[in-house]
Amino acid sequence: MTHHQFVHINYLLTIFLLVISGCTYSPKGPKVTVADLRQAVRSVTDRTAYAGFDGQKKQFYIGNGLIERRFQLSASGRRLHTVSIVDKLSGEYYLEQPSQEFCFQVSGYRFSGLDSQFLYQRYKIEPGYDGSRILRFWMNYQNPIIGSPADGLLAEFTNPFPDTSSHTNLRFSIQICYRIYPHQARIDKWLVFKNQGNIPLNIEEVYTESLPLFYNSRSALVNRSLFSKIYGQYLEISPTIGSINRLVSIVNHTPGPFKTTDLYKKYDYVSVGLTSFDVQMSEIITAWPSQSVVIPTISLYFGRFTENIGTHLPSPYLETEDLASYQVVNFENETIATFQDQLSSSLVSQPKAIRLPVATVGKNILNQPNWLQSRPAESDQPIYCLLSDYGFFLRDAVDDLLVHSPVNLVILSGPLLEKDNNGLQGCANITHNHGGPVESTFLTYNWLFDFSVYIRQRHPNVKLCITAKAYGLDQPDYACLQYFDFFVK
Repeated sequence: MTHHQFVHINYLLTIFLLVISGCTYSPKGPKVTVADLRQAVRSVTDRTAYAGFDGQKKQFYIGNGLIERRFQLSASGRRLHTVSIVDKLSGEYYLEQPSQEFCFQVSGYRFSGLDSQFLYQRYKIEPGYDGSRILRFWMNYQNPIIGSPADGLLAEFTNPFPDTSSHTNLRFSIQICYRIYPHQARIDKWLVFKNQGNIPLNIEEVYTESLPLFYNSRSALVNRSLFSKIYGQYLEISPTIGSINRLVSIVNHTPGPFKTTDLYKKYDYVSVGLTSFDVQMSEIITAWPSQSVVIPTISLYFGRFTENIGTHLPSPYLETEDLASYQVVNFENETIATFQDQLSSSLVSQPKAIRLPVATVGKNILNQPNWLQSRPAESDQPIYCLLSDYGFFLRDAVDDLLVHSPVNLVILSGPLLEKDNNGLQGCANITHNHGGPVESTFLTYNWLFDFSVYIRQRHPNVKLCITAKAYGLDQPDYACLQYFDFFVK
């Protein structure tokens, strides 16, 4: 080694030692910790969606620069509660009482997040679309003997599912899922059931969210008050008299008539989910062995819901003056070919909109009595069941129409279901492979959502609208906002 090489190596070694020394000790101030670095960059990412676990407080959290929700797991791992929701803009704290994160019935027996029937398994943080974050908790139920019957009385019971096999068991897990978006004061929540046993699970009366009444922690407890109104089909809550401009809106994305929002003032709870068991139109969701089923989403908005729909949800209505800019063609022709000719021969410069009567399009084209819903005695308008082969026919017909015609806007009109004087009937045609009128109603709305997803994927430049009548209700259902661009009055 030459003298020059020796000097050069010593020089590099000296620089390396100085760098190491500078990283481990600074005479100008205290050591910079990871927490300090996170705090330093927080101002840059103050609206970024985040989730994690606070080891010091032993709390899970999910939030952004606008809101944050925190969860506490019991030491036994058998109870999960929301312990706080913070509105960062106003500095107000909500939910200073523990929540009930779920409640439901399985074959007539009630299970609740307030009980100790479930055991925590794990959690996971996932990236979602548009920069959102998803926080999931897994909890298992493995005891086929102990349950809580629907009347609220605790009891021990023999397995209620008759089976000659000695290996019959009731085992399932639930995922409790939360999603936060980067720039919205909004938290979504839904449940996923996984049947891990060898018998079908009949799930009903599901409360996806049961929260204590919202209130301002700065106010005295004796002055706490709740003001609630239902607009369309979402609930808007004013926590205190002085907080009219800082409302909490709860949107239930359960389809059609199955949604419920109950205010239990006696217990200071707001419960949201599927229709209660004691209501005539009650939905039962069946999870077969090894199958997972998803319970529709609940969304909490902190602030007025109509001001928060922003970029992720569309404006509720396509106004009359906006619709006037389209050439609207009603589907009343004998054949689709004639309808396509009418669209093609119209003014090229004006955007085209078509209005389709969803469940009666086929009647103008071909006669298929086996596609019809069973006709209730009071009904004078028999319509096709979308759960029969008609659903495939309609989807493909609309797809073909959009491929060959210059259409910019599709308006789905109705009704989708038979009605009598008391409300929706559903389809009772047993040849359509669904479990009767109630189940057909739930599945028909899910078909509608799947149809929207399919058409959006195939024709991303076509806008989709829906009328309240198509959805079988007098007012627009806000569950549609995740699948359609606009409501049309």
